[in-house]
Amino acid sequence: MANAMIVIRPYLHEGIWVFDDASVGLEQEPFVSGVPEMIEAFVKDIPNAADGFELTFSAQPFPDFQVKLIWLRREYDGNWYGWPETRQQGWLCPALFRYFDKPPAEIYCRASALKADRASDDVGEVSLVGIDAKLDLILRQIAVLSERVSLLEAGSRAQYEDEAKRVERLERQQ
Repeated sequence: MANAMIVIRPYLHEGIWVFDDASVGLEQEPFVSGVPEMIEAFVKDIPNAADGFELTFSAQPFPDFQVKLIWLRREYDGNWYGWPETRQQGWLCPALFRYFDKPPAEIYCRASALKADRASDDVGEVSLVGIDAKLDLILRQIAVLSERVSLLEAGSRAQYEDEAKRVERLERQQ
């Protein structure tokens, strides 16, 4: 893949750090095996990070990156990365390959508070993290269902026409 800065928005869901990225087909993709602890250390100064924060990452350094993760080893279908400054290690699952063709030697990261992704109403503040991804998924599901209905209707119409022709032939034979 070309050098790119990728942005995801992790959030806590039922006590587990997850993220949604409809562009690569991920919904509530969990972080596991050491990565949640790395996230906790990384976002400790971001208010309300559990409601969501912006994580920008790239295989190449970029202005204002905050953390450089170093590739350590492959295990199963995932890869271990280390954060030398904190001596933490975490396993990134095969979802990594939705963003990179091969495991980068280094992953540069920046975490920041969400900007315009919060709304308030009379009930209080509501997090909109992941809403766009969920809406996109729902719209794709509606499109699939609509296509299936069209196919069923076409099939029913064809069956009706076949039956009408059969009845017409029988009437002509009588």
